[in-house]
Amino acid sequence: MRMSIRFRKPIILGLILVGALAWSVAEAALNVTQNGVAIGGYDPVAYFTENVAVKGDPRIRLRTEDDVFWLFTTEEHRRLFTENPDKYLPQYGGFCAFAMGYRVKAAANPRVFTIYQDKLYLNQTERVQQRWYRQQDVLIELADKYWPAFK
Repeated sequence: MRMSIRFRKPIILGLILVGALAWSVAEAALNVTQNGVAIGGYDPVAYFTENVAVKGDPRIRLRTEDDVFWLFTTEEHRRLFTENPDKYLPQYGGFCAFAMGYRVKAAANPRVFTIYQDKLYLNQTERVQQRWYRQQDVLIELADKYWPAFK
């Protein structure tokens, strides 16, 4: 069965777009926007202090030496992050923790998160997160092993 040109063109364009997105994600060590803002502009400290994903204020930001901008909701959150960034950094560069357990670097949704054993893990979707919950200990062990090769 032959596919008409009308249907082939959108499929080919879609594959090119997905390939370009996968390439750009594969090249990055940290999940940042095109403007260099980490984790979609969400406050990394708020996950821990408020247990909710909260967009940071662009006026309250920190530029790290790797040219990444972190946004915060308060000056106090910026101070806490500056004093102990390793505590607040998302695991696996802010990419999907579930996917990293399968040795895949995939974008994550900063609103879909888990604080587990005092670490921040992001997932791509709520459905993925449900699968993550069922096997997170195994996936963390695997992802911890795979992540250094992606950095």
